[in-house]
Amino acid sequence: MIIKNLELELTNRCNLKCPLCAHNSVKFEKSENIDLSIFEKIDLTTIKNADMCGVLSEPTLYPHMFQLIDMLDPNTYIKISTNGTTNNTEWWSNIAKKLLLHRGSDVIFAIDGLEDTHSIYRIGANFKKLINNIKAFNLAGGKSTSQFIIFKHNQHQVEDVKRLSDDIGCKNMIIQTSSSYNETFERPDINEPIKTWHELCESSDKMEIQCKHLLKGYIFIDFKGDIFPCCFLSLGKYSKVYMDSYNLYQNHKADINLYEKTLDEILQSDYYTYLYENYKNIDACKSFCKFHHPNFIKEV
Repeated sequence: MIIKNLELELTNRCNLKCPLCAHNSVKFEKSENIDLSIFEKIDLTTIKNADMCGVLSEPTLYPHMFQLIDMLDPNTYIKISTNGTTNNTEWWSNIAKKLLLHRGSDVIFAIDGLEDTHSIYRIGANFKKLINNIKAFNLAGGKSTSQFIIFKHNQHQVEDVKRLSDDIGCKNMIIQTSSSYNETFERPDINEPIKTWHELCESSDKMEIQCKHLLKGYIFIDFKGDIFPCCFLSLGKYSKVYMDSYNLYQNHKADINLYEKTLDEILQSDYYTYLYENYKNIDACKSFCKFHHPNFIKEV
């Protein structure tokens, strides 16, 4: 299989304490970053898309970000999802210029409200620093999208954040649900019913899972160099919530590390063979991918 799409968990570090993030449920012994040498084991000329997604972390804390972008093929489309409160305006200006050398790019900045509400969920965030970093990135030629996770406490600011996003140069704004809601971070009270991705999957008994990650050349690489088809299966390393994923990782973890194996060996391993044959019945796959749409409401 030719790998065309990379999803990258470059580090296990994050500067914020967002309460519903999976980062808070994992106890890391130390800060770790993926070594650049691991990318020498991948044919980067075939990569069409590189997504620095930060499932458990903040990707812009990766100390080798500029070198990694240099290693990627100029035809690779790069997407970075960030809380935007790391580094300084010079760093953000420079990363924008670096990304301009590629076929395309998009940096998705989390703006979950205005100054009075943003840090209710993005605990530890400096709102003014976020806005200044976005301005610096956009003024240097970067293409950005703002992402608004909607809760009851910020639902009244959707239009205000849209105007702010436009004013500081963001090309698009995405409004999406949280991965979950609770008594503290409540579901928004708006006319249209809001369901999380999990709820959509649980309520769907008609849609058959078609795993594009297994079938269309995707791999997820975490900060330790472990290879998975997607970020959801990677969470089986840390949680017994999805026992199929957890047991699968425990039984095959020696076979999926790119420091220890070649990429071909991993893709032909018993781990991947099992997934090809059984992914439609694996608990994490059914929970996350039975419904074909992500926790996404609309783009405005």
